[in-house]
Amino acid sequence: MVLPPTSDDLARDDARPYFLWWTECTVADLRAHLASADLEEAGYWLGALLREANTRDVWLFTTPDAVRAQWPQVLRHLGRARERWAWLLGLDATSGALTADPPNPGYHPVVSASARTIQIPVSLPWDRGGEPDVPTLGRELRLLWLIEEVRQRRLGTGKGSELAGMARAAFMRLLGEHGVPVIDYSVEELERELRVLGVE
Repeated sequence: MVLPPTSDDLARDDARPYFLWWTECTVADLRAHLASADLEEAGYWLGALLREANTRDVWLFTTPDAVRAQWPQVLRHLGRARERWAWLLGLDATSGALTADPPNPGYHPVVSASARTIQIPVSLPWDRGGEPDVPTLGRELRLLWLIEEVRQRRLGTGKGSELAGMARAAFMRLLGEHGVPVIDYSVEELERELRVLGVE
């Protein structure tokens, strides 16, 4: 299943993308910036896209191969999103070098030896033209599955970050971006904790 864009406005050249909240830039302006021959200009705007946009909207404007090619110009503009994008694209977060190709798209070397791995064939419709970047798509699906496992309380944040191959703080930020509460106390649990601490 390919998720639709978060907003139909992103198909309009005159619309202002929600993720470029600090500027008057339109969709047409963004496409022009991304296509600029000035690598620093293109890198700034590509970094802004990756940092601020919902992942499903990113691929309306670029491709995984384009991000990999521009990684040296992009990485300093990614902020806290750098580690996540490096992982998704199979890159070293600092150098931009390609990491060793994993034996399957969902594998990451940080996964503990005790974790059992299963492979699930998934059929996805593809109508974007060109060939899909299967390893990147596999990593995205794996990450979304881990987020949902935490949302459903079948997995904790510590184990989720380990299986995602991400630092715990980065994984917790990612959970927040997807609306998954990192601290998920019920009112009753919170009141009980406060009573234990002697807070009225």
